[in-house]
Amino acid sequence: MSGPRTRNLHKAAFTIGVLAVLLGLTVMLMDFLQGQPFSVFSLTPVTVGILAIAVSLQKPRRGSNS
Repeated sequence: MSGPRTRNLHKAAFTIGVLAVLLGLTVMLMDFLQGQPFSVFSLTPVTVGILAIAVSLQKPRRGSNS
């Protein structure tokens, strides 16, 4: 199934991924400016964002029914 709903889900996942990466980088920058080490609050959104972007950019497999 590669209809409009799937495309919308991929766009939403990509958008959420980009926003999560930006949030994580903002927190990293604030930590850096305060002289603190990077916290889990900055690394988690970056990791989740990168994963969401990777999933949203995947193409469906040829033999799949979805």
